[in-house]
Order: sequence, then C-alpha cells, then structure tokens
Amino acid sequence: MIMRFYQKMKTAKKRCKNEGMGGLDGEQDGGAIAADEFVAYEKNWKKRLLMQFVGGIARGLGTAVGFTLLGALVVWLLQGLVQRNLPIIGDFLTQLLNLVEGKGSGS
Repeated sequence: MIMRFYQKMKTAKKRCKNEGMGGLDGEQDGGAIAADEFVAYEKNWKKRLLMQFVGGIARGLGTAVGFTLLGALVVWLLQGLVQRNLPIIGDFLTQLLNLVEGKGSGS
C-alpha cells in the first residue's frame, strides 16, 4: 500500500514537471508563466477593478455578519447572567440590556 502511494506521487511529480508546473518538492520550473499571468492581470484594469470591488463587498459583508453574530452572542450571554440574578452586577446588566434592547430612558 505504501509502495502504491509512493508510485502515484512519483508519477504525479513527473507529470507536473512535464507540464511546466514545477515539482511537488517546491522547485519552480513554471515561474515565468506565473509572472506573465501577473503582468497580464495588472495590465487589465477592468478585471482588476472588478476583482477589487468583489473582494471589498465580500470583506464588508463578512465583517457585518461577523459583528452581528458576535453582538448577538454577547447580548445572549448577558441575558443569561441577568436571569441568574447576580447580586452585584445584576442591576448594572439589567440597565445595560434595557438600553441595548431600546427600553432605556431615552427611547
């Protein structure tokens, strides 16, 4: 079984070298191809603009969803602490939760 795996790895390594992708050991035979692709990408300003725009949208949505989930988790944990009726911080947490939920004195 180990010999079969070794043979498959050896075959894959030869195939990668023949196709100009570099070996599996980390050597880079196809470095010139990657540099050409990078230069072509940098020259195409429309594609670069689109990729940057899509990346920015994805980062913004990820940040918004992550912050929402984290905020909901914090409120849920604080509600659990209030329900346990802790003597010292219970009143403070009740006021804080009322403020967060919109039941504060200013609403």
